[in-house]
Amino acid sequence: MGACAAGLAALGLTPVRVSAADPIGSRAFAAMVGDYFYLASYSNREQGKVKLFSVEEIGVARELDQFHLRFKRSRRGARLSEGLFAVTNWGGHPYFDIHLQPFGVDRNNREMYIASFAQIRQGLPGSM
Repeated sequence: MGACAAGLAALGLTPVRVSAADPIGSRAFAAMVGDYFYLASYSNREQGKVKLFSVEEIGVARELDQFHLRFKRSRRGARLSEGLFAVTNWGGHPYFDIHLQPFGVDRNNREMYIASFAQIRQGLPGSM
């Protein structure tokens, strides 16, 4: 965690933790399509900037908010390995963790990444 905080500080960002009571869901991410996110790896010193280009909702069960986030690395960004990253963005959106996985390159040879989420929807009967 210390390495991630140092990496975020080097980018001039202050991490803010999301509490378990305040999950970030597919709708919140859909509003951030086009935003840049800054990542710092937990396992090594990798850091990078990626752009959120799509949110794909997966309708498996009504009580679950399941979705994929798809990112592209920025023009000058370093390629990132698969792994767990601390994430934040310019808009001051909360700091959170994701498992990022490379899944191809775009026509400009920029690496693309995917992160998958599944969480219980808030506000449904029986959810906390």
